Order: sequence, then C-alpha cells, then structure tokens
Amino acid sequence: MTVEAIVRTMVSLVDVHAKMTEMAREKTEILKEADVEALEAQLKKEEPYIEKIKELETLRVKQMHEWLEENGQTMETATSTSFLSLFAGEAKEKLTAVFADLTRSVNELKAQNRLNQQLIEQSLQFVNVTADLLQPGNEPVGYGKSRQTGPNQRQNQRSVFDSKA
Repeated sequence: MTVEAIVRTMVSLVDVHAKMTEMAREKTEILKEADVEALEAQLKKEEPYIEKIKELETLRVKQMHEWLEENGQTMETATSTSFLSLFAGEAKEKLTAVFADLTRSVNELKAQNRLNQQLIEQSLQFVNVTADLLQPGNEPVGYGKSRQTGPNQRQNQRSVFDSKA
C-alpha cells in the first residue's frame, strides 16, 4: 500500500464532505422556507453521499492498516496522529495537509448540521405551541375548586364511587 493511495482516498473524502456541506447549506435554506417536500427531496439527494463517505472511510482505515502491516508496524488503534508520526519528509507533509483538510471539512459539516438541527427544533417548538393554542383548554385534573358554578355544577361532577345508599 502506498502513501499516495491513502492520500487519494482522503482527498476523495474531503471532496464528498465538501459536497455534503454544500447540501447542508441548501437544507438550511429549505428549513427556513419550511418546504417539507423540498426537504424530503434534499434528504434523498444526500443518501448516496452518505454511503460514499462510509465506503471511503472504510477504505481509508483498511489502507492505513495494510500500510502498517507492510511496514512492520502493529498499532491496533492507529489514530491519525500516531499514523503521521511514522512518516517523514514529503510523505508526512502530504498526509498532514490532507488530514488537516479532512478535519476542517468534517468540522464545517458538523457546524452546519448543528445549525440545521437547531432550526428543526425551533420549528417543532413553534408547531407544538401553535397546536396547544388551537386545542380547547381542559380543566386541570386534581384537587381544587371547579370553575363551573350554578345549578348544573353537580351534574357534571363524577364521583370515584358510583354507589347509592
């Protein structure tokens, strides 16, 4: 396994994450407009990219482990930092740059998704408040005085015990 193959896989990951970030920004605008149909279409559009990220990440991990095995290294939990420490010179520079790009693009996507999550939560709160306002109010159940007074008050009250003496 060559370092160039690992770098190519990681560059592909950066590209797919950048595309996902672009789609997440589009989703933000869709959420602001509250267009449910467009949101569903956007989510379907994202599915192949999510699968591609999973595929590329699996490939990246496999390539890193293959490189480690080929070069006599036995690191069970190879992190990016520990992996980078095994290189020097141009290979280390390439890997460091692409790891930094990948980290940046993943963080951008996370931030955009957090914003979208907040927009969705606000929309749900608005829907819940609106639904509560539209529903007729119910009398609270429990101890306390009833709001109803007059001769019909007794007819609407029920006892826990339905016994007649």
